[in-house]
Amino acid sequence: MGKQTLVRVNKIESYRDLNESLGKKIELVEEHEDHSGAIVPNDVQAVVNSVRMVMQQIGPQMQMQIPATPKMILFLTEDEYDALDVPLDVNQTYQITFEGQAIKFSSQQEEPEQ
Repeated sequence: MGKQTLVRVNKIESYRDLNESLGKKIELVEEHEDHSGAIVPNDVQAVVNSVRMVMQQIGPQMQMQIPATPKMILFLTEDEYDALDVPLDVNQTYQITFEGQAIKFSSQQEEPEQ
């Protein structure tokens, strides 16, 4: 098994390449698992996520986040994005595995492949 890292999608932007083809710029930042042992119920997590979304909509003046350093930035065409077969959403966490010459993405909710 290769090296596994937990990442969060920080930002997704549209862009056009030199051929004027539409694509996506996806910024991934490294997430660190909480080892405190605290269990957060899904409803509490949902409230926290909705408050975070409202704060982001209010604007940058209200955000009190430390700027995240990207772990990886992907520039993908629409076809390449579709070929990932893992829909990437902002503020969602994913497992990436570096194995051989491949980078594999999986949703954190899925069980890792054996």
